Formats: sequence, C-alpha cells, structure tokens
Amino acid sequence: MTTKEVFEKVPLFSDLTGNELEALSKASTYKKYDKDEIIIHKQDEGDSFFSIVSGRVKVVLADDEGKEFIVGILQPKEFFGELSLIDGEPRSATVVAIEPTEVVTLGREDFIRQFTSHPDIAIKVLRVLGRRLRNANESMESLVFLDVCGRLARILLDMAREDGISSAEGIEIKVTHKRTELASLVGTTRETLTRTLKTLEMMGYINIKKNSFIIKSADGLKSRVY
Repeated sequence: MTTKEVFEKVPLFSDLTGNELEALSKASTYKKYDKDEIIIHKQDEGDSFFSIVSGRVKVVLADDEGKEFIVGILQPKEFFGELSLIDGEPRSATVVAIEPTEVVTLGREDFIRQFTSHPDIAIKVLRVLGRRLRNANESMESLVFLDVCGRLARILLDMAREDGISSAEGIEIKVTHKRTELASLVGTTRETLTRTLKTLEMMGYINIKKNSFIIKSADGLKSRVY
C-alpha cells in the first residue's frame, strides 16, 4: 500500500483531491514499530503527526514509581501527535505500540500547511480533540465519583456507541483489548476487572464471549453510571 493509499483511508484527509493527497504522501514518512516499542515519549518535542496504518497503540501516563495508566487505545485510521503540532508544547503523554504497528508520519510544517489550507481538516481535528477532551473529563469524573462497576459500565457503553454492532442478542462489542489493557482503562487490576465483568453478567446486563461482549441491557449499564 502506498502512502497516498494510506491517506485516502484516513477520515481526516478524505476530502482532499488526488493531487493534494499525492503531495501529502510525498511529504510523509512510513515507519514500523515493534511490539512494546515507544513511539513517542512524554515531554519529547512535538515535531510529527502520526496516522496508524496497522496495529494498535496505547496512550499512557505513568507515575514516579512507573505505574502505568492507559488514557486511550488507538487503532488503524486513527491518529495522534496533533496536539503538540498545534500548541507547540512538548508531548503530553507517552505512546507505545501494543503490537507490531505501522504508521505514516507528517512533519510539523506540512501538517500546519494542510491544517491552514483546508478548513475541513481543521474542523475534523478539532472534533477529535473535542471528543478526546470529553473522554478525559469523563474518565476523571469516573475515577472520582464511580466505583469499579460504574467505571466499567461507562467504558462498555462508550465502546458500544463507537463500535457496537446490533444483533439478535443485543449490541455486540468485538474485544480487541487484552484484559490487562481494559483493566488499566478502568483504573483497576485484572483480577478485579474479571470479577466485575462476572458481576455485570450475573445481573443480566452483558454476556461474556471469547472474543466479544454482548450488551443485553444498556439501561442496566446506565443505571450503574447515572
């Protein structure tokens, strides 16, 4: 797959013409990262924008003792690194490849040029930033006001809204996160996560399958959040 074909599949650049995509691809760089390889360090200079071609990455914060908190997990067609390019500040989090990952990177000047020349791109970036800010606010609210069951219920509802598929059984969520990753997103241990999932299943709110969750009662999950 050429870099032009990659950018054609990125929603952020979907409105660009063929010539504009060609110019964009010539200014970009294709990179591969191994599993667990750090792509961005927190506090690094922000000089590149990243679009994920394949694989998955986690956006993490860590305390002084090295304990990791996963802020988000990003998949193909999603992007990261745009915030530092916009505000000129150092990177706000560390980004690590969860599995072998391929990305296309774009330097600051080329990113800003596209950002300023195409208002539609600016609007899309702002929408993503707005959504991520809302998610960050909800995560902080969850950690302060909700127990583990409530935090897990909120994340499951978010996953259903973004990627859920309706079926005869309910809303199916394909599981791409490992249990340790999901536990970190919830802000708990893997063992507590497993017990909480079982609790929600016993309540009749979800059905746990090998590679998916079935939400049988969204209202039930909402009752744990609101």
